[in-house]
Amino acid sequence: MTTPVRPEKIPANATFNGDMALWEIVERDAAGRLHGAFTAFRDDGSVVARGSYAHGELDGLLSRYSHGTPGAAALRPCCVPPGAREIRARYSVGRLIEEIFYDAEGRPLCEDGTPWPERRGAVPPEARFDETNRRYVLRIEQANGSATLRYYDADGVVADELDATAGQARAHRRFFPDGTLAERTGIDENGQRHGDYLARFSPSTSPYEDARIAEVRGQHEHGEPVGSWEHLDATGGLVKRVDFGGLLDPRGAALVAGRDLDADSNAAPLSELERAGASSPRAAAAFVARSVAKCGDLTAYVRFAETRTAALRSDVATARANEVALAKSATLSSLLGAVIGGAAPAVLFRALASSLEGNAPAALDYFDISLLLAPDQALAAMGRALLCVEHGEPEGALAAAERAEREAPDAARSLRDFVRVTYDAFPFRPAVDGVAAPDEELVEVEAQQPLDVVLRTLELYATRLLLVRRELARRGGQVPSWAPPDTAALLPRGPLVLGRRSARIEDEGENGPEITEVELDERVPLVGSTRRLLGVARADWAALCWLCWAAGLDGVARPERLVARPEFAAAAHQATVRCWRAHDRLRLSGLVALARQVASFEWEGMPIDAVPPHLIELAAAEYLEVRALFFWLLFPQNESPFQSDLRRA
Repeated sequence: MTTPVRPEKIPANATFNGDMALWEIVERDAAGRLHGAFTAFRDDGSVVARGSYAHGELDGLLSRYSHGTPGAAALRPCCVPPGAREIRARYSVGRLIEEIFYDAEGRPLCEDGTPWPERRGAVPPEARFDETNRRYVLRIEQANGSATLRYYDADGVVADELDATAGQARAHRRFFPDGTLAERTGIDENGQRHGDYLARFSPSTSPYEDARIAEVRGQHEHGEPVGSWEHLDATGGLVKRVDFGGLLDPRGAALVAGRDLDADSNAAPLSELERAGASSPRAAAAFVARSVAKCGDLTAYVRFAETRTAALRSDVATARANEVALAKSATLSSLLGAVIGGAAPAVLFRALASSLEGNAPAALDYFDISLLLAPDQALAAMGRALLCVEHGEPEGALAAAERAEREAPDAARSLRDFVRVTYDAFPFRPAVDGVAAPDEELVEVEAQQPLDVVLRTLELYATRLLLVRRELARRGGQVPSWAPPDTAALLPRGPLVLGRRSARIEDEGENGPEITEVELDERVPLVGSTRRLLGVARADWAALCWLCWAAGLDGVARPERLVARPEFAAAAHQATVRCWRAHDRLRLSGLVALARQVASFEWEGMPIDAVPPHLIELAAAEYLEVRALFFWLLFPQNESPFQSDLRRA
C-alpha cells in the first residue's frame, strides 16, 4: 500500500498504519512486537488513541477520543453514553480490567450520560463508581492474581470488602461506620456463605431477642449454619451456645418426612426420638414439632425453643423465615436449620409441610403445629385440606369442605370434587364411559392379541394394582376403604415379577418391514404421595376394565375365552380422541380442540374443558393408559401396553 502524504500536523516520527488508516507513534521490542507507549493521530493531528503495550499485549491505560461532531467516528460501535468524548480502558497484560467513559470536561459518566456523583470522605481518586450498587468501589489487585473490591458508602466510608478470584467472590467483610469489622464470611461457588462466620451488632441493630448478644461465631456449609454457634456479649462472655449439627442427610430426611416411623406414632415416642436426636438437631426439631402437633400442648415446643434455639426479634424472625421458606433452594435441612436459628417457626413448619413430596406421613403434623403456633393464618383450613387429599386423609378434607360451605361454597364444592375424583376412582370404567357412536365411518377392526397374551397383560395390571394396595396398607397399618380393589383373585400363580427391558418391534412401513427398538417398563412407582399412587392405580384400573370389556366381559374377571365386541373399533377410536383431547386441555387449555371444533365429552361428571387444572392431569393419564391398551390390542407384534412407543402423548 502506498503511504499517503504526511499531513502538516502529524509528528515527523509517526508512521502510517494502513490497516487502521491512522498515523501512529509506536515502539517495539527486540522480537518486533508492540512494546511501550503508543499514540495514534487523525489527519488533522488530533489524538484518536493513546496507551501502552507489553510485548504485544495491551497493558495499562488505553484511551480513545472522539470529537463528538456530526459524522465523527464513534468511540465504539455501541453502548456509548450520551456526551461521551473519551473511553479509558485499563488492561493487565491483555486482560481488560475496566472501561470508563468521560465527557468533554473530563468527568466520568454513567450509562445514561450523567456524571458520577461527587467523591466524598476517603474515596480515593482511582475508585470507580458502581452504578448497580450506587457506590464507589476500589479494585486492589493482589500478587496471587486475586483482587479485593473495597466499597465506599455515600459518605465515603469503607462499608464492604469482597475478595474475588477469577471473577468469583470468595470472601466478604462488612464494616461499621467507625471502620471496625461488623461481619466476615467465606463464600462458595454459588454465592452462598461457606466456612467460618462472624457477626457483630450494636445495641440498636442486634437481631436477637436477648439484647445482650453482641456477637455470634459459627460456620456455614453452603449457605446453612452447621456445628456449634457461640452467642457472645459485648465483653466476649458466652450468652448462649446453639448446636445446629450437620446438614440433614437422606436418612434424616426420611425421618423428618415420617417414612421411617410407624404412621401411628403418638406424642410420647416422638418426644423420645427428639431427646435421642441430639446428634441431629435438625431431626430433633422435627420430632418435637410432630410430638407437639399430636398432643396439642405447646409446652414441649416452648421448652425446646428456649433451650436449643436463639430467638430472633419478632420482626426479624418473620422476615428471616419468609426469606428461607420462599427461596428456590429451600430444603428440609435449610427450613429446620432456620427453626434452630430462631426464625418464625409457624412460617417454616407450614413451608416444611408443603414441601414434603411422596410418602410423607409427617406433613400434616407440621401443618398442625404451624396452626398451634399461629392460629390466625389465612386460608389455613383450605391449605390443610389439600394436604389431607395429598397424604391419604380424605375425611379431613371433607370436614374442611363442610366448614367452608357457608363462607366459600365454590371452594367447598371444588374440594369435594377433588376428594371424590381422587378417592372414589374404581368403578367398571366401560359402564361409566360407555362407547359413543363415532361421528365418522370407521374401518372395522378387532383385537389381535390371543387369549394367553391377554391373560398375561391382565395379570400385569392386576399385579400393579395389588402392589399399590399393599403399599397403601403398609403406610396406614390397614387397607383403607378407598384403596384399589383387591386383584389377588386374578393372579392364580401370584403376582408377576415386574421389570424393565428393551424389545425390537417389527412394523410394516411404506418400504417394507421396519424394526423399532422400544423400552418396556412395567414397574409401578411406590414412592409417590397417596394421591399420586391413587392416580397411577386409577389409570391401571381403567385399562384393566377396558381389557376385560374387549375380551367380552362386563366386569373385571379372568376371561376363559375371547368374545369379539362389535363396538371395538368405536371404543379404540374413542380412546384415541379422548386421549388427544385431554392432553390438549392439559398442555394448551384446549385451544387446538376449540380451533378444530373437536367435540367435548364428560369426565367424572364434568365437561373436559371445565375440569380444573389439578384434576386434568388425572384425566390425561387415564386416557393415555387406555389408548396404549387399545394400540397394544390392535397389533399382535406389540409385546406390552407399556412399550415406550405406545405411550407418547
